[in-house]
Amino acid sequence: MPSAESQLALANAERIQGGRLLILGFDADVARALSPTTVFHQSRRAYRAASGDDVRFGAWFNAEQAYETALVEMPKETERLRMTLSMVVEAVKPGGRVVLIGRNDSGIKSAGRHLSEIVGDNEVLDFRFHARALSATVSREKSRSSLDDWETVFSAEIAGRAVGVHDFPGVFSRGRVDEGTRRLLDVLDVDKGARVLDVGCGSGVIGAWLRVGGSVVESCDVDAVAVEAAARTAGSSFASDVYSDVSETYDVIVTNPPFHSGVRTTSGVAIRMIEEAPAHLGAGGVMWLVANRFLDYLTPLRDAFARAEIVSEDNKFRVHRARRA
Repeated sequence: MPSAESQLALANAERIQGGRLLILGFDADVARALSPTTVFHQSRRAYRAASGDDVRFGAWFNAEQAYETALVEMPKETERLRMTLSMVVEAVKPGGRVVLIGRNDSGIKSAGRHLSEIVGDNEVLDFRFHARALSATVSREKSRSSLDDWETVFSAEIAGRAVGVHDFPGVFSRGRVDEGTRRLLDVLDVDKGARVLDVGCGSGVIGAWLRVGGSVVESCDVDAVAVEAAARTAGSSFASDVYSDVSETYDVIVTNPPFHSGVRTTSGVAIRMIEEAPAHLGAGGVMWLVANRFLDYLTPLRDAFARAEIVSEDNKFRVHRARRA
């Protein structure tokens, strides 16, 4: 079933359609209903599921020519929303429209002020399906018009190693090193020269820390903006929906997996990471995983691996280690 955002977009298809249309996000059926369009995704998962003649993927959309309308699915994080609106304003001609759609529980009711500041005057286009559509006319002067304008850089000392972290809005644990990552790196034991995959890498902190220690690291994430951050922080990185674009095997897989999807708690992605990990490890390969202690990952790790154990735990986190046969 289409998401609430997609249902509202489809219900207003005739009001949105007109001229060259850019779509950011949304289910594939929205692009089909509003075709012909350009579709842009920052999520590798959404990109792989997308359809259409002009579907693009990346951290930042660079338009070859101006669009009359942009239809935007609201990001879940405020600064990512502001970054997205700034990116869209670059692609839509003056006097064009930006239609922003989000669920009521995602902050759409307060998004009007961001549209006003970055795009222009706006109004409520429709509200149904527990979602709301806002329409704004492009009239503001453009600012922060490239991805580099949104980058922040900070230094961190973690378990005896100094790393420089490059970050962008919407990337996990922006502006700081997550406490779970610190707990993992306090005990992580990887041989010098080992080939390591940091899956769900975020800004690349784990990969950078391992690289300082002499490991050969690749980092991957479903979010193109995180991939760009990790490339600047840790070096080699690529986009992948868990292991969808992983073609090699490694000595070690390490992860601090997500457990939120929007406002919901879910362990689905982490379970996929665990279940599919042995296929991407060599003989005797090891997986390290840190998670909130209320999440039971020891059971699926024991199902997927020859041996699994809890290496460290406190009142918030558990660090797991599992080894394949």
